[in-house]
Amino acid sequence: MKSARWFNRLDRIIAGLWWWQLRRYLAEKKINLAPENSCDIDIAYREWKRYEFACKSGRPVDDQLATTVENAIRAGIDSNALSLLIANRDISEINGTLKYRTSGWLKGLGLLSRVAFFASALLFSSLLAFSPIPLIPKLMAFVVVFALLIAAAYVLELYTNLPLAAIIYLEKQGSPPNPVSTENVISLHVHPAFSSAKDGIRK
Repeated sequence: MKSARWFNRLDRIIAGLWWWQLRRYLAEKKINLAPENSCDIDIAYREWKRYEFACKSGRPVDDQLATTVENAIRAGIDSNALSLLIANRDISEINGTLKYRTSGWLKGLGLLSRVAFFASALLFSSLLAFSPIPLIPKLMAFVVVFALLIAAAYVLELYTNLPLAAIIYLEKQGSPPNPVSTENVISLHVHPAFSSAKDGIRK
């Protein structure tokens, strides 16, 4: 099944991933500036791992959920669809299994947002069409108003209908073929304060 558009670059900007990128950078600076064998390195490294996950997946989560998500991605589950649900807080972990939130009010909110968009578009189109202003200002107003409406509709779609579509897509993908085991926990990424994960030599 071909993946739809899940959590693209614009979505990541709207979701605030630039903030987590800044926090990750500051955590990395702490690691590199900490004295040799200092406990501050371990503290900063734990922060860095959380923010590294957030930069990929929308926001920081607890270690168990992060591990479950990472293992699901390794098993072939769509990473961008999972990231969208993480950013929207529509995913959780229970006994090593990912659970998706499909509440009725979210479906209602998604439908309401679409109805509001089309109603607003029709209202503003009618007002502009029958307004006595000259044609050029009328066209400019039309472009500005619809640009704002489309931007608002895009954001609402990102937090309502798109997560629901991602859940349907992930449920059709199915669960990871192998159960999640905490014995297979792997560090999310190489420690930024070391030149090699094997020898543990500081930069």
